[in-house]
Amino acid sequence: MQPEKPAQKQTIVVSATSIDNSGGGTILRQFLKWAAKDKHDFLCFVPMGMKLEAGDNIRLVPIDKKSWLARILWDSWQLKLWLENNQITYHKFISLQDTTVNIDVDQIIYLHQPLPFAGVRWNPFARGEFKFFLYQKFFAYFIFRYLRASTQFVVQTRWMSEALSEKHAIDPARISVIQPEITLPDTANADVSMDASDEFFRLLYPATPIVYKNHRVLVEALHILSSRKNISAVRLELTLKAQDYPELALLVKKLGLEDNINYLGVLPYEELIIKYKAADLVVFPSYIETFGLPLAEAASLGKRIICSDTEFAREVLNNYAGAEYLGAKNALAWANAIEAVLKSGSRPTRGETDFQYQQTSGWNDFFKLLE
Repeated sequence: MQPEKPAQKQTIVVSATSIDNSGGGTILRQFLKWAAKDKHDFLCFVPMGMKLEAGDNIRLVPIDKKSWLARILWDSWQLKLWLENNQITYHKFISLQDTTVNIDVDQIIYLHQPLPFAGVRWNPFARGEFKFFLYQKFFAYFIFRYLRASTQFVVQTRWMSEALSEKHAIDPARISVIQPEITLPDTANADVSMDASDEFFRLLYPATPIVYKNHRVLVEALHILSSRKNISAVRLELTLKAQDYPELALLVKKLGLEDNINYLGVLPYEELIIKYKAADLVVFPSYIETFGLPLAEAASLGKRIICSDTEFAREVLNNYAGAEYLGAKNALAWANAIEAVLKSGSRPTRGETDFQYQQTSGWNDFFKLLE
């Protein structure tokens, strides 16, 4: 009697071709870490040139598909053709980048693009807003273009789940709310001497150079403060370079705040955590986010936070005593709040309502969807 052959692993196809190195990159890296421990094999299409680590059960295929047209062609027929030409047998598909694709198996869509669901109206004729107008009006079409009765969606927050269900009539039973992973690196042995100096009062805003991240209100708030007092010791640290956001850099120069802005550029995660720890205040004026990962990171480190008064911020920072919520566009309110922190110190009030980040869901729940 011949011994039974071990069952062949089932292959799952994953598309993440247009992921970038910000929030999307974090999601991709977390997925790959957990996928390496899963029982399935994974064929992952990832961005060209992105440095990634993968387990033995994961095959990475770099693809250059970041432009809108390239992305549409890839989702519509090129992905399916690639799989056919390479004779890939697969039983499930995961999109880590919001959109359904033209493929004949069950799909799981990780939806983390909030623009089609946010209540912000964009003016197509205003400078810098046309792209977001297109996202809001047309991106939803591509999210649902190849929707099937079996398609499942994964979102990071309740507000996204409700928006998906109410605005697009998706059955709540097909939506899973699964939080991103918050695992802070150990920086105990890192050299923090330059960041721990008492020479400056440091405000940290970790965000990409996008208009709805709302850097402008911080610059305007500092300008208001400069009309009241000497702010030469105040530094606003931004995780971008001046050339990445020329409109902002021009405003900074126009208002005479060049010495108050520290352009850090994109930082490795360990270095960013050091910046969090050294900050006297974490500011987060963004008014469109799926989750707002920096809010959870800052609160996990016990930092004082000032943020825009939004659904996502209140959901992520539920019961955190160190948070203050302000109107996103009210520069005067931001100036007043920053000035109050300058006067009172940077630590939040410690008490029973202090935020302790406790995940109610995670990647283990995501991988249960594959069973």
